[in-house]
Amino acid sequence: MTAGLDSERENTMAHKDIAARVRAARFDEEPDGVLWNPHLSTARRAWEMRRTVFSRGVPFLGVGGGLFVLIGFAAGSGFAVLGALMLLCGIGVGLGNLRCLVIGRCIHLDGLCRLDEVAGIVLFRCRDFTGMGASAHAIASRVIDAVDELRDTPARAWLDPALPSTAHRLAWEVLGCLDRTRTARILALQLAQRPAHSDLADSLAEAIAALDHRLDDAVQALAGCATLAREWTRALHDAELRHHGEQELRSTRMIAPDDLTAAAESLLLQTFCRVTAARDLTGGGPFPWEQPRSAWSPRAVGRRLAEVARRPGIQRSLVGEGTGLS
Repeated sequence: MTAGLDSERENTMAHKDIAARVRAARFDEEPDGVLWNPHLSTARRAWEMRRTVFSRGVPFLGVGGGLFVLIGFAAGSGFAVLGALMLLCGIGVGLGNLRCLVIGRCIHLDGLCRLDEVAGIVLFRCRDFTGMGASAHAIASRVIDAVDELRDTPARAWLDPALPSTAHRLAWEVLGCLDRTRTARILALQLAQRPAHSDLADSLAEAIAALDHRLDDAVQALAGCATLAREWTRALHDAELRHHGEQELRSTRMIAPDDLTAAAESLLLQTFCRVTAARDLTGGGPFPWEQPRSAWSPRAVGRRLAEVARRPGIQRSLVGEGTGLS
């Protein structure tokens, strides 16, 4: 009896471990990346973008609002105001649809978005894998980030021109492999809750884990390409910064302030001679730096000079009358 309870307890713990590995995770607060199907033509992608923007009744609001505006102007009634409001609503809904397409996340309160209809056909989003467990979501997020970085890297001119498109195609295949395991992950979660199917649940969970490991290796390689591009961009920036620094160093060394310094020193000498002569003429006494340190008092020196300057004839003497200082 005890052995049976222990065995059942072990099975329950194993099932909980399997369920933990495939339990859905929530990442609603994280930014959502978008990866377009690389096999779509430009015309098809533009068509899908237009369909997304003009979904959720945007054509009805636009056409209806335009008709009401025309009727209002023709009949002189209040239909023009109603039509204008409908047009504004249509523009607002269209801009909201466009924002969903740009950020890859539905922002509508009812949660109904055309992006959910085209997932896996036209594009993949990170949030398309939030219900498949933390491992699947992490793989999707990392591979989309790697493709975005390779596409937007400033060092793209130094890389193989085919690198971004090749990485895009490989990333799409990685997401396709993840998407094909969606049903298997749901079944693994359901089987993990039934002790009678513990062997199948274990095998399915191990197969999913092995696939995630291999896909993670592929994502690691793509992320390595992005890392190399990032480091090369940093090296280019450092080289450019050093080049500018060396240019500024040469430019700074070419500045020769010797003449400026000589002119300033000459001006100091002339000022010293003039002030010293004026001091000797007026009997103003020694300057503070010519006195013992104990006698230094800026206030006393200033008062003494002010008294001397007020003596009769001092101003005429300072401007050169009878002194030759002019």
